[in-house]
Amino acid sequence: MENLEFAQHKPSTKEPLEGTLFRKHEWQSEYVKAAVRKWNKVYTVLRNSQIFFYPDSKTAHSKPEKTFQGEDPLSLNDATASEDKFYKKKKHVFRLVLKNKMEYLFQAKDEEEMNTWISRINSLEKSCSHFDQVSKNASTTRRCSF
Repeated sequence: MENLEFAQHKPSTKEPLEGTLFRKHEWQSEYVKAAVRKWNKVYTVLRNSQIFFYPDSKTAHSKPEKTFQGEDPLSLNDATASEDKFYKKKKHVFRLVLKNKMEYLFQAKDEEEMNTWISRINSLEKSCSHFDQVSKNASTTRRCSF
């Protein structure tokens, strides 16, 4: 009964994390490199368990439906982020690997900002995984929804 009570309680919602990052799409899938691998300046918003990209801050706040190049948000369920110490062309770069093996590189303005993004993305992944596991133990089919 204790697990069921926890499963029905939603994890607390964190404030969205947002800011300007440079993004490079590296891998379309595990074995296929992305067709376009150039760096783009994007205003990035981490909300719930998704990451949204916008042309700028103004668009993100006034017209949130107008994403960068009409892209859908990326799901961060089972995603991981880590500093990319092997990428030498730019500083403060981290790699995001999605569940479907798509990979993106992001460049932050400094090490502190990079670590903040990495930490928040990885804490979402752990929160979702823990919540899903408790839900399975309680024989429910809830999904992580922050």
